[in-house]
Parts: sequence; structure tokens; C-alpha cells
Amino acid sequence: MIGVNIYATRHLDFLSRAGFLVLCLVLFGIQSTSAQQGVMASRLEHSEKEPQNWLTFYGNYKGWSYSPLNQITRENVKQLAPVWTLSAGGPPADLALRPGLQAGPLVADGVVYLEGMQNNIYAADAATGKLLWTYVYPWTEKGNMQGLRGARGLAMGDGRIYMGTQDNHLVAVDAETGNQVWNIEVESMTQCLCDITSPPLFVKGKVIAGVAGGGTLDELQDAMHRPCRNPDDCSPPL
Repeated sequence: MIGVNIYATRHLDFLSRAGFLVLCLVLFGIQSTSAQQGVMASRLEHSEKEPQNWLTFYGNYKGWSYSPLNQITRENVKQLAPVWTLSAGGPPADLALRPGLQAGPLVADGVVYLEGMQNNIYAADAATGKLLWTYVYPWTEKGNMQGLRGARGLAMGDGRIYMGTQDNHLVAVDAETGNQVWNIEVESMTQCLCDITSPPLFVKGKVIAGVAGGGTLDELQDAMHRPCRNPDDCSPPL
């Protein structure tokens, strides 16, 4: 009986220590994630201290769109020569989508992040142009999207790249791998007659995005009474 009690006591002590270890690991993980978020938030708030990077669409939260880098001047600009090229934003599978590149890139720690007109994302080595990964937005699942306007930029934060899409989704992908982390619909495109073409803004763990579009009252009334490809997507008449 004494042996059983000793075994039970040791077993409970082991479980207690194991539970404490798991709790410590969980707390360490939470603190580590919180610290990483704090570092990125600080970098974005003081992005002017990192002129070699371009961490948000306008360069900083002040919206300057200005870089203090001065290696290229009026005197030597004629000496610039191509170093590498990257094939991105090419002809899409769905011809209703526009080809090409429209948005300026983000640059962070030697990696360039580009958004194509089809809401694809490309990550490349800034020094060599080597393509690191490509995220292809699943337009084949959306059907033929007519009248799409463009894709004008990305946001980054907490180890992710954020993008608003032309069918009103907000997408997050892993900045290192390009794997999709989440994809949410902000608002039904068929109901609001709008889309997301502007770059999102990442601020202290929040992603801010706005939709564009709409029209005159006559245009909205016409759209409301136009037959829908999918009856479930039809908006109620005005």
C-alpha cells in the first residue's frame, strides 16, 4: 500500500511538472509573438530610420512617398543599367483580368514584395531578382470577373503580407513562404457594387482596408434590377 502511494505521489508530481512545463512553453510562445508584433509595430512607426526598406505603401505613416536615399543623383542617373528582371503580372488565365503591374513594391530586409493586377503576390530577392515564392489568388473559383480596375499595393506586419482583392476579400499570406494564412470576404461585391483596389494599412495588429466603387442612383437601380448569374447573389430591389 505504501508503494502504491509513493508511485501515485511521484506520478502526480511528474504530471504537475509536465503541466507547468507546458504552461511555461505556452506563455513563452505568447510573449514571443507579442514581442515580434511590438518590434514590427515600432519599425512601421519609425520607418524613416530604415531608408533601405519600404515597409508600407507610402513609405511611412505620414504618407510622404519620399526616400532619403541619395546614391542616385541627377549627375549619375544616366549611368543606371538593368541588373535583373522578373516576369510578373503576365497574361492571366482569365482574360477578363488585366495583365501587368500597377503597384509599387514593398521592400523589407532584402526581399521585394510585388502585387500583380490579378491579385497575385510575388516575393523576390532584392539583390538577385530570384523569385522566392508566388501566391496565386484563386480567380478560377470566382468565375469571370468583368470590369476589374486594378491592384495598387500591399501591407505587411506580424510576419504576413496583406492584400485587398477586386472581389472584396482581404487576404493574409506568410511573408516567408507565401502560404495563405486567412482569406475573408469584407462585403459582397454583387451587393455593394464595389471592390478593394487600394493598399491596406497595417496598424498595431489591425489591418485597415476600404472599398471603392458604387455609382449614381440610376446606375445602382439598373444594377439592382439586372439579372444575376447566381440568384443567391441578387440584391433586393430599391
